[in-house]
Amino acid sequence: MRMIWTRSLPLAAALALTFACGDDGGEDGSNDDFGTPDTGDTGGDEAEAGTTEGGTDAGTDDGTGDTTDAEADTQADAEAEAEADAEEGETAGGGCADLDSEEACNADANCQSVLGSKLKTNGANAPCLQEVDFIGCIDAQGCGDALTWFCNGNQIYEVLDTCGPEGFEMCEPPRELNGACP
Repeated sequence: MRMIWTRSLPLAAALALTFACGDDGGEDGSNDDFGTPDTGDTGGDEAEAGTTEGGTDAGTDDGTGDTTDAEADTQADAEAEAEADAEEGETAGGGCADLDSEEACNADANCQSVLGSKLKTNGANAPCLQEVDFIGCIDAQGCGDALTWFCNGNQIYEVLDTCGPEGFEMCEPPRELNGACP
C-alpha cells in the first residue's frame, strides 16, 4: 500500500501545481505549455512541429476549443463569401424593403412579399377586412403558417403568415370584426 501511495503522491502534486498556476493552456498568455516565455520566434531555421517559420500556429487543434488560425481563415473566407453573395442579391436601392411592387419583390430571390388585408376601421360595415393586397417586401426568411395581426400606428393588417412588413409590429386583433368588407 505504501508503494502505491509514494508513486501517486508526485503525480497528484504535479496535477495540483498545474491547476493551481491557473494556466488554461490557451495561447493568449505569455507562456507556452511548458511555462517558458513565448517569444513568437522559432530560434532560426528550425520550426517546431505545428508551427510555421515565424512561430505562427499552422492550424493544429490544441484541444482547448479555441479556433486555430486555419479554422479562423476558413471561417473568415465563409463570412466574406456570404457577404459577397448578399451584395450580389441586393437591389439597386439597397434592400428588399425598397421594392414597391409584388412583382419586383418576387423577382429577387433574396426577398419575399408580405400579403395581407387592411382593417377598415370607419364607414359602413366597419370594422371589416379589405381584399388581400401587397403590403411590403422583406428579406427572405422562414415564416410560420398562421394568420397574424401587424400594426403601425393606425394601420392594422391581418397578414397571411407570421412575417410582417418592415416597421410593423405584431399586435392584438380587433375585438369585433364584421368579416370581409363588401
